[in-house]
Amino acid sequence: MAIHTETLVALKKLEEHLAAQGKSKKRLETFDTDDTPEIDVVALLPNLALALQWLGTKATRPGRVPTNRH
Repeated sequence: MAIHTETLVALKKLEEHLAAQGKSKKRLETFDTDDTPEIDVVALLPNLALALQWLGTKATRPGRVPTNRH
């Protein structure tokens, strides 16, 4: 299956955006729980946008997942 050029460009934009957001002190607390800043970039990847919309209906409250699960 060949990946279209538009998809590769969209993935690159998303990768760059997420890298920048992941380093942002302002986004530290909400990076993994708030997809709002990614909406425009994710819109370039319709299947991912739909998946994130679905996930948004399942996540009922924001917060970090504990990393010390046993």
